[in-house]
Amino acid sequence: MLNNWKFRDLTLLGFSIPTSLIFLFCGMVYLTSNQAGGTFRQIGISSTAIVETDKMILNITDMDRIIRRYLLAPEEKKEILEIYAKDRQKFQEALKLAVNVVEDTAQKDCKR
Repeated sequence: MLNNWKFRDLTLLGFSIPTSLIFLFCGMVYLTSNQAGGTFRQIGISSTAIVETDKMILNITDMDRIIRRYLLAPEEKKEILEIYAKDRQKFQEALKLAVNVVEDTAQKDCKR
C-alpha cells in the first residue's frame, strides 16, 4: 500500500512540473503581448501625428498657391477665395487631429 502512495506522489510531481511550466510560459507570453500591444499603440499614435502634419503642410502649400493665383488673376476673386476657405478648413481639421494625438503638454503648448 505504501508503494502505491509513493507512485502517486511521483505521478503528481511529474504532472505538476510540466503544468507549472505551461502556466509560467503563458504568463511570459501574456506580458510580452502586452508590451507589443503598447508598442503598436504608440506606433499608431506616431503615424497619425505624422499623417496629420503632412496634411497640414500640403494645405499650407495649397493656400500659398491660391494666394499667388489671386494676385495674378484677381478677376476670379470669388472662386479663388472659396478654394482658399476650403483649404484653410482642411488645415484647421488636420491641426485639431494632430493636437489631439500629442501627449506631451509642452508640445501642445508649442503648437498653439
